[in-house]
Amino acid sequence: MNGDGVRPDIEDAIPVAYPAIVSREQFARVASTRASRNPLVMASHVAAGTTLLTRLARCGGAGCMGGFTIATGKGGRYAY
Repeated sequence: MNGDGVRPDIEDAIPVAYPAIVSREQFARVASTRASRNPLVMASHVAAGTTLLTRLARCGGAGCMGGFTIATGKGGRYAY
């Protein structure tokens, strides 16, 4: 739409070729991850939390595969 809220006619469009910046597979993978983090599916405090790798990073120890958590130090001043 243009500034006055009127949609231009499709005949006025100018076709432009441009390369894709992400592959279809990568797009699908990210879309799936985003859908799984939907606040209607996942608790919003987890989806919008400060821990970037929540539910993504796992322990590589033999047979562990536990999820990483936050630990704090110095009375909560540092999170790691």
